[in-house]
Formats: sequence, structure tokens, C-alpha cells
Amino acid sequence: MTTELNSDCLNLIFDELIYDKKSLHSCLLVNKRWCNVVVTILWKKHAWSDCVKYLREVKMRRVFKTILSFLSSSSRLFLSDNEISIPPIIPETTPTFNYISFCNFPEDEIIKIIMRAIFKRIRSDDKKKILEQEIYKLFISQCKNIREIHLQTTHPLNSFPGASECFSQLYSLRIDMKSVNSEIIHGMAQLCKDLNSLSIYNFSEDNLELISLINSQKKNLKELYIYATNDNVEKLKQCLSNSEFPNLKILGVTGLKCFKELAMLIEKTKGNISRIYVYTTDKWAKDTELLIQAVSKNCPKIKFLRTYIEPKYFINIKSVLLNCKNLENLRLDNINRPRYDEENTGDELLNILSEFSPDSLINITLSEDWKFSIDTLTRFLESYRVRTLNEFDIIQRNISNITLNHCDIINKYIKEGVIKRSNCTHMKHIRINDSDTSDSDDMFW
Repeated sequence: MTTELNSDCLNLIFDELIYDKKSLHSCLLVNKRWCNVVVTILWKKHAWSDCVKYLREVKMRRVFKTILSFLSSSSRLFLSDNEISIPPIIPETTPTFNYISFCNFPEDEIIKIIMRAIFKRIRSDDKKKILEQEIYKLFISQCKNIREIHLQTTHPLNSFPGASECFSQLYSLRIDMKSVNSEIIHGMAQLCKDLNSLSIYNFSEDNLELISLINSQKKNLKELYIYATNDNVEKLKQCLSNSEFPNLKILGVTGLKCFKELAMLIEKTKGNISRIYVYTTDKWAKDTELLIQAVSKNCPKIKFLRTYIEPKYFINIKSVLLNCKNLENLRLDNINRPRYDEENTGDELLNILSEFSPDSLINITLSEDWKFSIDTLTRFLESYRVRTLNEFDIIQRNISNITLNHCDIINKYIKEGVIKRSNCTHMKHIRINDSDTSDSDDMFW
């Protein structure tokens, strides 16, 4: 007697083949149950990842034609009334499976790719907007309980039929402020009360609807990312200082000088923060020490910390190292640029790192603004002889505080296995700079 695997087991098995489409396609032919499971995976995981890669291929246009075959009769009539002809290649009969219901919600660029591939002759911007609207309506009516969306449109998605069911279980929301308006943000704030992750791009001016959206996420928000292009957003800063996100795990802020407000936000968390990323180009930012103090007191589980500190507050790093025993990656930069004649500013910091770094701290990046003496650098690297320093880098600003002698010392410890990698093995190899965002790639989007 044979026992058939149920659909849940098949899902787990086929998920292991997620990047092996050839094998997945062969599984379609086994039986109906296998086919049902595999079709779902193929459309959910590969529909959009293949979209750009295979845009010019016939098979990708077939995918688009299949999607558009689900256009309702009312949408078809509405398009026709606006002199938008449905190409004869779009079938009028719906397919066997409701493929759209398996898809992740498409980004705005995917919608535009579908339009360019199938409706090549449409030149009018008004007609393009109408067509775009109907395609969005199609996905909103068919996609149930989607988990994430990247908002890049002015279309009022929240008001389209089925929006409540489509967005009610939203887990992750990413908003490009250059591409949306207040109406859609207000609408999403009414629908999305239980986000785990909120990412905001290109924030340049205060927006009350966006602040309302942020304030409504008090229950479960675990990840908050803000990319600002203008620091003059006082209402947002006030919002951050007053907000309470007890379950927050990741905080990433770029372009704002609001260390005090971020410190106040961190103080109201429950100790679960694992990553903090702060980046600003404003050399007049203040209160960097307040954020460091908040981290040392409220973030015992933190693994990644990128922030700024002034030399007079180096002692605060000691508290972070003593209280944050899981810290793996530390990047410290300078706000106020030192004068060229300052001597060995960074020795105090290296001494603190030598004496108090937890065993977990194996990735360190420091500012070249702080001069390091050869003797202190040697003692610091010697302190890592009992464990391997995975990476030791310097943020370069062409001040020439890192000399060939520094590089020689670092090379020595690399050869001895104390350091695995460094950008300071030779002067020409020092490429990390002030605006580097390499260590934010996996943390952000």
C-alpha cells in the first residue's frame, strides 16, 4: 500500500527546487496534485524575476497574455470605450488556473513592462494611465492577502474593488515618496495597521498622511527604514521621538540628523533590536553620543551598528562593548572633521576596542579622520590574536592619515591569520569612502 504525500509536504519539497525550474516543470506532469502545487510555486517565485530577463522572448509575452486574459468583461468594455483595443492575441476564455492569484503583487515597472510588451501601439499618456489602472485593478481583485508591496504609483489602489482583502494581511510596505501622493498614503494607512516592515524612500518634506501611517504601526513593526533627501522634516523627527515600536528589530535611517530623536525611539523598545544603520552627510549633526548611550542601555541583542561619534564621546563605546555581547559588526564614523595637525585622535578608541570588545565583534570599520599611532594599532591587532578579525576597514577621505607603515602592519597580521580581509593592505586599495553604502545592501532593499 502506497501513501501519497499531502500538499503541505509537497510544498516543502518543491521549495527546495525553487531555482531549478527544469525539475519543477517536469513535476507538472506527474499528477494533478503535483501540478497544482508546482504551478503555484512557479508563478509566485518566477513570474516577475523572469520578466525583465526574458522580456524579448516569446514565452514571456505568453505569460503576459495569460495574465491579461483575466481582464473582466467590464474592464474590457471600459478600455474599448476609451479606444484602447485589446490585441487579438489576448484570449477571451480564462485559463484553467487562476494564475494571478499565485503571483506576488507586481511593482510599477512590471506593469509598465507588460504594457510595452503587449500594447505597443499606445502612445497617448492618458490611455496609458487608463490601461495601467485596469491592470492594477486586475491584480487587486485577484491577489488575496498579499504579503508585500512596493508602492510607486499615484493610482488610488486602496479604493479599487478588493483592496481591503488584498492588503489586509500586508507584512511589508515600501513607499517611494517621489512616485506617490498623499491620497494613496492616507488610504494605505487605513488598510495597513499591522505591518512588520515599513520602508520609505526619497522623503523630502513632511507628510501628515505618512506620519499617520507610521503612527498606526505600534503593534508589530519590526523593521523601519527611512531614506530622506532633505533634513528639514521636523514633524517626522517629532514622530520618531514620540513613536513606540516595542518589537522593533531593525532601524535604518539615511539623510537625517536626528540622533536625539532616534535615541528616544530606541529607549522605548523592548531590547530586541539587532541592526541599527544611521548615515548622514551633515557635519553639524549633534547628539551622536545620545544614540550610542541608548544602544548600550537598550540593545543587548544588537549585532550590527553603524553610526557616528565625536572623539570626546569615545568612552561611550566602552558601554556598548560591555553591554552588547552579540555585536558582530561595528562601523563608526566622524561627524566633525578634525584639523590636519591633530595627533593620534583614534588611539583612545583603539585602546577601548582592544580591552573591551566582545568575542563576537569580528567586523570593524573606522573613520580615517582619527589618526592612529603605529604602536596603538599594533596593540589593537595583537588583542585579536586569540580570535580572527574577519574584516578591518578604514573609511577614506584622502586625509592621508593611513600611511604605508599602517598598511605594512595590517599586512603582517593578515599573513599571520589575525585578520582575514582589510582595505588597507596597500594605499591604492583603500576605497571605502564617506558615502559608501555597501554594508546597507542586505539590510535595506
